[in-house]
Formats: sequence, C-alpha cells, structure tokens
Amino acid sequence: MRSSSWTPDGLSRPGRPPRCWSAPAHPGPGSSWNDCSEPPVPEPEGTVTETAPSTGTPVEATDLRRRTTQRRTLRVLVVAQVVGAIGTAVGPSVGVVLGDTVAGSEAASGLARTASTVGAALAGITLATLSLKFGRRPALVLGWTTAAVGAALLTVAAFASSLVLVITGMAMLGVGTSVGVQSAYTATDLADPVRRGRQLSLVVWAGTVGSVLGPNMGAPGAALAGAMGWPPLTGAFLIATVVLVVAAVVVLTLLRPDPLRLARELDRPRSGDRPALPRLREALPIIWRTPAARTAYISMICAHIAMIGVMTMTPVHLHRHGHSLTVVGLTISVHVAGMFAFAPLVGWCADRFGSRPVILTGQALFAAAAVNGFMAGDSAGGVTGALFLLGLAWSVVTVSGASLLSGAVDPHVRPLVQGTTDTSMNAAAAIGAGAAGLIAAGIGFNALALVAVVLVVPPIVVLAAGRGAPAGR
Repeated sequence: MRSSSWTPDGLSRPGRPPRCWSAPAHPGPGSSWNDCSEPPVPEPEGTVTETAPSTGTPVEATDLRRRTTQRRTLRVLVVAQVVGAIGTAVGPSVGVVLGDTVAGSEAASGLARTASTVGAALAGITLATLSLKFGRRPALVLGWTTAAVGAALLTVAAFASSLVLVITGMAMLGVGTSVGVQSAYTATDLADPVRRGRQLSLVVWAGTVGSVLGPNMGAPGAALAGAMGWPPLTGAFLIATVVLVVAAVVVLTLLRPDPLRLARELDRPRSGDRPALPRLREALPIIWRTPAARTAYISMICAHIAMIGVMTMTPVHLHRHGHSLTVVGLTISVHVAGMFAFAPLVGWCADRFGSRPVILTGQALFAAAAVNGFMAGDSAGGVTGALFLLGLAWSVVTVSGASLLSGAVDPHVRPLVQGTTDTSMNAAAAIGAGAAGLIAAGIGFNALALVAVVLVVPPIVVLAAGRGAPAGR
C-alpha cells in the first residue's frame, strides 16, 4: 500500500513519506516541512492548551462527553415520557369521570381535577429542590413512583366509591404531570444553547403517544375490569399503575450519569469552587428582575390556567350531554395531540425566530379556541375542535416559554427557577380548575370557554413592556 503525505500546497503526494510543518518559536524564514518522524518542535514557553473549566481535560474531550451523555439522556427521557404519559393522562378523562360518578356533581369533578393540579404544584418545587441537592435521577424516580401509588389508590377508590380516596389519588397522580415537565427541563441541562428549544420540545413531543393513548384507556380498562369482575372504571387505573412503575424503573436504571450533576462538573469554574446553592425564597426575585424570565413566567402561568380550566370541565360536559366514554376519550386525545404533537416544530420556531414572537402567536390561538368553544354548544365535533386549538395554543406558549426561561438564568439557579415556575403554574391552575367547576355550574361550559379569553391579556402586556429587553430570545 503506497503512503501519501500532505504538502504545503494542500495536495496529497502518493509514494512519499509523511511530512509535517515545523515552525520555530519565533516566526521567520526558518519554518519548513520535516519528516513526521522527527521530534516535534516545542511550543513557545507559556503556551496553554485549552482545557475544560474544572476537570483539566481538553475541551474536545469534554464536548464529546457532553454530546454523548446528552444523546443518551434524551433517549432515556423519551422512553420514560412515552410510558409515563399513558398513566398520567388517565386522570383528566377517567379520573374526573370517577369523581363525578362518586359524588354526582360537576363541582366534585372540578375538585378532583383541582386535587391533581395541587399535587403537580406541590411536586414542582419539591422535585426541583431534590434535583438541586441530589440530581435529576432521584427526583424523577420519586415522582413517577408517587404517581403510580396515586393510580393504585384510584383503583381502590372505584371499589369503595370514596371521594376522599379519589381526591388523594388524583393529587398523587398529578405528580406525574410535574415529572413530565421536569423531564423536559432535564433535556436542557447538557443542551447546546442554539438547540435548547428543539431538545426540550423533543421530550415534550414524546408524551404525545402516551398522552393520546391514556385518555382512551376507559374502554380497554372497562373490558379488563369486566373480565376480572371489577367495577368498570378500575381497569384504566390498574393499567396506569403498571406503566408508571415501568417509567420509574427506566429512569432509575438508565439515566446515568445524572445530566444535572455532570453539567455542574463540566461547567464548574476553573478554581473548582462550587457556587452556593440558591435558597427557595430567592427564586421569585430572580425571575422578576430578569425580563426574559418574567415574560416566560407570566405567559406560562396564564396558558396553564386557561388550558386546565377548560379541559377540566370538558369530560363532564360531554358526559352529561349523553356522549360515551369513547367520545370523551377521543376528544381529550385530540386535545392532547394539540398539546404535544407539534412541539418539535414549536421548538424549532423558538430557536429560529426567538421565543417572544412564538409566545405572541400562542395568544392568538388561545383567542381562537375560546371563540370556538363558545360556539360549539353540545356538539362533540365542535368541542373537539376547540379543545385541539386550546392544546395547540398551550404547546406554543409553554414550549417557547420554557426555552426562554431556561436560557434567561444562570445554570446553578436554573432548576430552582424551573421548579418554582412549574409550581406557580399548577398552583394558579388549581385555583382555576376549582373556579371552572363553579363557573360551568353557574353559566355553562360554553360561557366558561369564552371567559378564558381574558387570560391572553397579561402575556400581551408583558410582551409589549419587554420589547428590546436583553437576555433570552
């Protein structure tokens, strides 16, 4: 086999021994091409090879480790999200119907959904605090496990016809919703900033399959329960329990190394000193004094209230107008498809055009969903169309808002800011879900949909006030 070498003109010459460029310490006419076998010319004194901040390893090796771990992390998060979303998506459809069946009132249905949202709210800050201290993996495992226990309690509640067990089970199952959000944030720990929106949205999108299948567990769950001689609604919660346990096991065994802990190791200052962990009470001031974070925070909270408030009462509205569980499940599935299916496109748009214009587009979609919901009446098709627009609007605002939020704050405070935002979203939505039941009982579901349009006002105001502000996109 003939050897070849690179020459000063940049061409390969076959049949010649390899030759290397040799430059003296001081540029001049002495520079020449020598055989590679000759000892290399020493670098000028004081030359420093660029290294990673904390480990002393070359930057190329550090970048390779970051990229390799990020790819593995995304694969694990996607699998867990697909499986876990099947379990958590049972709550908004079958769980709310169970509350209505046990208590016999729309207000009780709203209370069951409120319990789910309260559970998610409490979990948001709890999981963020655990992530700060111990890493992402223990926090996500605890969250999926708690949701599995909640689904098991709902199975028992269907047997016992106990509203207390329904509320407790829905609160614990709601933790799974927060785990899904924290999983999406986990995708940003090692992400390249120019791809942050797309990688976050990939994990959000992964929930599409599970979240579409979950609301449709009513029919196969009823068949399973019938085969075992159990009450009809128990089967869906039994399926949810199993898949949530699988999600916990996937994260426990495969999410290694922990992405947040690795990110801290790679990004640590050259001195090796670790920044002090922020205290819980510092999160909101950090958000409020950072224009981009403030914009994302307000926009995401309003989007979540609007989505939860209307979606909470949709199954009850359809059920009370004679539509079957299959129709209810299909409607929620279409809504969930709107929430997740287009997330990668939204993430790409946020990376390409900036998060703020995308958030503004979401407000227009919310207004369109409100008008459609008001005009739908008791038509399943009309309600389904409105719910699809509602889910799409939520996706557009939440994905772009989460990307904006993650890029607006320093890495060492990011988990706490993310968790605080998640908790604030769910706490506000819990109030909205409870109010939605009362509003629907008083003036009807269709009027409730129209009332939700007022929630587009605060984001528009803060977007207008923050035009030209630095930090984030």
